[in-house]
Amino acid sequence: MILEVRIIFEMGCACAFEKEGKKGFNDVETVYLKILRQELKERRVVVFTCTGCTKSATAKEILKSEKIDFEYFDLNKVPEGKEFFIELQKITEMQKTPFLFYDKNYIGGLDEIQNLIQKVNNDKQTIRKKTF
Repeated sequence: MILEVRIIFEMGCACAFEKEGKKGFNDVETVYLKILRQELKERRVVVFTCTGCTKSATAKEILKSEKIDFEYFDLNKVPEGKEFFIELQKITEMQKTPFLFYDKNYIGGLDEIQNLIQKVNNDKQTIRKKTF
């Protein structure tokens, strides 16, 4: 598998947004949710990150080192990144980046990425040991 990383929108870090403590949600489907659904429909692995967030940087490095084809959005670099971040908080019930989606499903943050990669690597080793 060839590693391919593309920046779709430059968007940014939960750390900056959470300091403001904004959480005004409503039940109306926002334009950000529509954009999110479209991006997840078109891409298999999507990570939402923030500039300056060490967990976001680590998540991207792990995915790169494992040669996983993924797209990422930097929420700090988009004019409406804060609003998009708030929408992600709402749908994931998580407060910080990174937000990892796989096949349209929210997987989790850095801990879940690390656990998933570890599980895959353990499974590969188990399969190799069972090979005749």
